[in-house]
Amino acid sequence: MGTIGAGVNHTQNRELGTQSALFGFFEVLPDGYGIAQGMWDHVCQWARGRGMKEIHGPYNFAPSEENGFLIEGFESIPPIMTAHTPPHYAEFAERYGFDKESDSLAYRFDFSQIGFDVANVPPVVHRIAARFARRHGAQILRTPRMEDWGREIPRLHALYNKSLAVLPEYSPMEFSEFEAQALDLRPLIDPETVFIAEVDGKTVGLALAIPNFTEALRYAHGLRRPWDYLRFALARRRIQGISFKILVIDPEYWGYGLETAMLLEMAKAVLRKGYMWADGSLTGETNPQTNKIAQHLGARIYRRYRVYRMSLGE
Repeated sequence: MGTIGAGVNHTQNRELGTQSALFGFFEVLPDGYGIAQGMWDHVCQWARGRGMKEIHGPYNFAPSEENGFLIEGFESIPPIMTAHTPPHYAEFAERYGFDKESDSLAYRFDFSQIGFDVANVPPVVHRIAARFARRHGAQILRTPRMEDWGREIPRLHALYNKSLAVLPEYSPMEFSEFEAQALDLRPLIDPETVFIAEVDGKTVGLALAIPNFTEALRYAHGLRRPWDYLRFALARRRIQGISFKILVIDPEYWGYGLETAMLLEMAKAVLRKGYMWADGSLTGETNPQTNKIAQHLGARIYRRYRVYRMSLGE
């Protein structure tokens, strides 16, 4: 038994000038390579019939919805809003003929590394943040105005697309999709762990972290029975991890220390709230800023996801 879905992202194809199909919702048992082969054969035939030249995935099907097969970190628990696939999924894909398209990374940082005190962050971090504050003012960061949600989202949507436009093969996210994802996130958001940067009235940065609810869901056995919701309510008070989901900076402000200033304020906030460790997920391996910051701070890669690509030939 197995499942698979196929689709075409017409917006992305139009923006990038490609003819690509995608697959997702892939599930198959460890002894089911023959079934996987048959499902991919069907998807390839379906894609060729629609004039597509290549296929890539897994995508489920929005760009930020649990994409990629896990290839490293099987021993760890998946952080909130990420997938957990068994090793044979990637093995089957490579056996079928798929090649690597891109990897996405999850970082882990244990606050014990700094003695649970931001004063112990490397001095260079404080110097960079102070330099940015002297240049642009110390009061550029604020938490979101949840009561003004309808005005916050359009500004953040514009920032999101502008920030990520520099990445390879990025196509702009439509406002309707961004708005829908923001609404999905809203019940999970703790406004004290979200920071928006504004310079001269212009939104130039966003840093967002949410409690790692996976810890509570695990304790509640996935909310399968009515009393599991009580277990979840109790467990969410003891969540130890914070999951850092978004850091986007207007490219005009790269290299001036804004990202460092935002992360420093984030660290202060999450330590005040008693978190023990931070997850950073997910970021593309080619992201020039996020990877540099994570490595500079001493975070380690603890999970890796891979999206695959294959030419459909002539």
